[in-house]
Formats: sequence, structure tokens, C-alpha cells
Amino acid sequence: MNYHYVGEVKMYDVERGYGTIQSRLFNEDIFVHKETLKNMSDLKAGDIVLFNVTLAPRGYIAIE
Repeated sequence: MNYHYVGEVKMYDVERGYGTIQSRLFNEDIFVHKETLKNMSDLKAGDIVLFNVTLAPRGYIAIE
């Protein structure tokens, strides 16, 4: 079963290809990497995004 969450981009570094998303459902920032972005060339702080997550050893990461 897939769950979709809504969050706001806290920061995204285009040159490095990663950033973080904030969501009210999680007590920590969610890491996002350019490899997981579909049809999105760049994110900006404040963008609202729909995403799925998985728990990695260092915390949550966006997978879609």
C-alpha cells in the first residue's frame, strides 16, 4: 500500500542535488535527492510537494 504525504520544501540545493522537506506528520526533516524527483528539474524553498517516504538508517527519505 502506498501512502502519500504533503510537505513543504525547506531547502533544496540544485548544484548538489539534494534538500529537505518538512511535514506536520514527521518530527524531523525528510531528505530528498534529485534521483527521486519525477519531472521536476528544480525545487525551491516553499514549494508544496506530494511524496512517499521510507525509513533509512539516518532518518526518513523521500522515495517518490
